[in-house]
Amino acid sequence: MEYHLKVTDKAGKLHEVEAAEGMSVMEILRDAGLVEGVCGGVCACATCHVGLGTDWFAKAGTRGDEEEMLLEELPEMQDGSRLGCQIPF
Repeated sequence: MEYHLKVTDKAGKLHEVEAAEGMSVMEILRDAGLVEGVCGGVCACATCHVGLGTDWFAKAGTRGDEEEMLLEELPEMQDGSRLGCQIPF
């Protein structure tokens, strides 16, 4: 089965990217060139920071302590902020 993830970038442009079960949101967005994912998904940086809408934030689970600490350091952190590496697709 083929999956797609719809993403709006910081400039407001909508992207529909290929996705596969078992990947993280960071891996999907990194492969599409939309985030860096410098640490490779081990929750050691915040280069995969994404903002989720209210509905998706609730579906993505809760933030872990390490994720919370990294996000708190970001000036652009919002209520819907998550690290893509911590969200399984």
